[in-house]
Amino acid sequence: QTFFTTLLANPLFWIALVIGVLIMVIYKWIQSVGGIQVAWLIAVNVIMTAWEWLKIAFFTGVYWVLDLWGKMTVGLYSASVAIQNFMGDMKANVLMILQNMVNGAIKIINDFIGLLNKIPGVSIDAVSQVTFGATAMAENNAAKNARASDLDAMKAEIVANQASRDASLASMKASVAASKSAREMAIGAAKVEAAAKGAADSQTFGLEDMGMP
Repeated sequence: QTFFTTLLANPLFWIALVIGVLIMVIYKWIQSVGGIQVAWLIAVNVIMTAWEWLKIAFFTGVYWVLDLWGKMTVGLYSASVAIQNFMGDMKANVLMILQNMVNGAIKIINDFIGLLNKIPGVSIDAVSQVTFGATAMAENNAAKNARASDLDAMKAEIVANQASRDASLASMKASVAASKSAREMAIGAAKVEAAAKGAADSQTFGLEDMGMP
């Protein structure tokens, strides 16, 4: 009894017991699936499938970050474009108001010059109207169109990149499914082969038990 008490108190005994139980469970499982070859193919299938899905999960996370960054980039650039457009419109509108005011004053001056030119011997050239407001408005519209074009190009590029990443993930998933299916077919074939071999061995042993060669 002292021996068993000492044995049970020894952690090495429990480790050996656990290892023995694991070996027995693995052995029973190998026998239940059809032998070592089938068990090996099943283990490879499980490991390879898990590894392939782990890679997909990794790339899914990376692509999610890239997609989020693309959306943030578009959002920031859109805000920048909106601010620039607002400031450009405000500047162009102010210059247009000043242009109209100046041209209004020039019209009054030109009307007065026209009256003076009616006096014999008086010839004064009319004052030309200014166009700085119209020029600023045209430049502002051109700048807005250019910014809109750049924004559309950025959006198109980000959408294309996202679609490319989605297609890459879909391709990886299809490849995993195809590889898994091929491995499962190999497992099925190995099981059939193992079952046929087992049946043949049983028949051979049966004939030997009856004394037949």
